[in-house]
Amino acid sequence: MKSWVNVAATFALTFTTHELVAGDMNVTVSIRYLQIRGTSYAHIYLYSGQGALIRPLTARSEGQDVDPIFAPDGREVVFTRKLKKGHEVWAVQTSGANLHVLSSKPAWYRPDADETPRFTSLTMEWETWYKNLPDPAIGATPQPSPTSTPPLARLVAPDESIELILDRNAAAEQNYDNSQRGKLYRLRDRKTGHESLIREWPGFETLWDPLHLRGNEDWYFLFEPPLKTIFFFVHLNSTDGDTVYALDLNDQKVVRLSPNYATPIPFDGDPSFFTVTEERYLPLGDGKRTVNCSYLDRWDARFHRTRFGRSVPAIFGGASVFRRNHPPLIIRRNLD
Repeated sequence: MKSWVNVAATFALTFTTHELVAGDMNVTVSIRYLQIRGTSYAHIYLYSGQGALIRPLTARSEGQDVDPIFAPDGREVVFTRKLKKGHEVWAVQTSGANLHVLSSKPAWYRPDADETPRFTSLTMEWETWYKNLPDPAIGATPQPSPTSTPPLARLVAPDESIELILDRNAAAEQNYDNSQRGKLYRLRDRKTGHESLIREWPGFETLWDPLHLRGNEDWYFLFEPPLKTIFFFVHLNSTDGDTVYALDLNDQKVVRLSPNYATPIPFDGDPSFFTVTEERYLPLGDGKRTVNCSYLDRWDARFHRTRFGRSVPAIFGGASVFRRNHPPLIIRRNLD
């Protein structure tokens, strides 16, 4: 499995004396819990990798604490405090001690650098897709509009054990109707030739196009055994936006990752993935108001979800994940 964390040689990691606070990983998250009256503030929290709150690292009702990133050795968390007078860079030890403002930010603290690995929507052009079609070609296929994106005909898993196939002729007959296209996908075992129809899997509603790894339009599957999955997005409507489904290729079921959009983030070398998860129109307080919220979730190989923070109206403000012998994973708060 290739490394998705594009920060490797930047850090010189030492772990001779430092131990993780709990378990095999720590997660630091900025969360803004929304309230009915007054100003709600974003604070920095420290969690175990299993989602247990270890401690809050900030608590002052002053400014918004966002974009937390672990130091390379995991001993400290650096974050941005957004104030009316401007932004400040602060640091705090993972023990909660020595909270202080920095005169300058460390060279490795780059919250605006777009280095978060993630799966994103398909952008392949029609001409590229059509040229790469396996024989036989579709033939008299209705030409889509210049802004539409055609489906891929065949996607082969990294280990070449399975392939996801779209019935091209049926797709042509449907004139690439997105609402119908999901019914045309099938999974084929390349060794036995056995095929199963995705529309018959538990949890199937509909599928549109698969998501690819950002920066690599040829990489669609996430294989970190025993985790084996591929992600699809579906446009719901102009009000609710899009949502994302994951295909559990082991148990052959379809899992909806959020009522609204969820950005899948691979976790190099671990059979799990994170999502920055959107949930729109959640009731606030007495329910007379609704708010759009966002959260950080982690999904294991059986697609059990762990949420970092409480499932109450909240806004995600960035996160970082620390594991021994790995550079920190940085999860930006603003992802495409």
